[in-house]
Amino acid sequence: MKTKSITIRRALSAVLAVLIIAAVAVFPASAKSGTAGKCKWSFDEKTGALKITGSGAIPDYFYNNSEAGWDSFADKIKSVVIGNDVTAIGHGSFDECRNITSVKIGTSVKKIGCYAFYNCTKLEKLTIPANVTLIDDGAFRKCSKLSALSLKSGVKSLGTLAFGECKSLTKVTIPDSVTTLWAQVFKKCTSLTSVKFGKKVKEISANEFDGCSALKSVKIPYTVKTIDAEAYGNCSALKKVFIPNTVTTVDKHAFGYKITYSAKEQKYTKVKGFTIYAVKKTAGAKYATSNKFTVKYVALSAYSASLKVKGTKTLTASGGKVSGWTSSNEKIAKVNESGKITAVKKGTAYITAKMTNGAAPVCKVVVK
Repeated sequence: MKTKSITIRRALSAVLAVLIIAAVAVFPASAKSGTAGKCKWSFDEKTGALKITGSGAIPDYFYNNSEAGWDSFADKIKSVVIGNDVTAIGHGSFDECRNITSVKIGTSVKKIGCYAFYNCTKLEKLTIPANVTLIDDGAFRKCSKLSALSLKSGVKSLGTLAFGECKSLTKVTIPDSVTTLWAQVFKKCTSLTSVKFGKKVKEISANEFDGCSALKSVKIPYTVKTIDAEAYGNCSALKKVFIPNTVTTVDKHAFGYKITYSAKEQKYTKVKGFTIYAVKKTAGAKYATSNKFTVKYVALSAYSASLKVKGTKTLTASGGKVSGWTSSNEKIAKVNESGKITAVKKGTAYITAKMTNGAAPVCKVVVK
């Protein structure tokens, strides 16, 4: 009986071994897959590549107290490829995936949700394609190695802290398509040295560049009307700024202050040697004098002009050396190197005198 029992156990073990080998052959350990809403995903454990295909949106996870199918091996994901028929990246889809080094976003994605790539600390380069219109709150916050960011024309809105605490980010160009910058978009981007604004930004929101301690120069476009409180707080390397004559509101502590926070209060200390360039009787001049900053005035011979087609007008500037003149729309009004404006066709254009001291006063030209 004992011999017979041993024989049966051996036979069962052999059958089980064959079944296991067959299962492994059919379902290799490196292949993992599933669904995410109407999308499908697959993960190759050998390469670390996560691919998402299908049509529709990747679901929201961050606010729904749910987890993506790939969360159990999030630390193994090295690259993400999102297919061309995927329409949105949901909230928290890849947050805390700390080994992702590259992301390819498909051509149909219109929205990148809140905290979608939060704390992806090894992500170094990022291209946002033109089809994306919204980058939501905290989408790339704390991507601490992100040094190269390309925003294609198409993005309209950048959410609160969208790129906050991206401590390796050095340069940002905001495309002309962007109309809304919510608060703190680039807060504590401590390596940021250069920001180029698009032509449709009308407001620089509260704490937009707070803590960007490497930022040395700022060029605010003539389209901006409002600069909110503490927009450039704690920008300790920023020693001067020109506030365009087209700006109508500059809120409290927008420039020139170091801010310390405590549970009871906020303390404001002026940045030593901070200088404001402004046109007299403008919001910039008022901010400078009310905060007792050093102010240097620049001026144009006119800040508005009305011309008929083919009419001309010559502007002069003072308070600094002019390095060049530009028109916001040469199809409406042209300007030569001497500041002579020539009206081309009906419409409105803005003529800017670029000065070597960083100032850039503007004249609004209406062609009738």
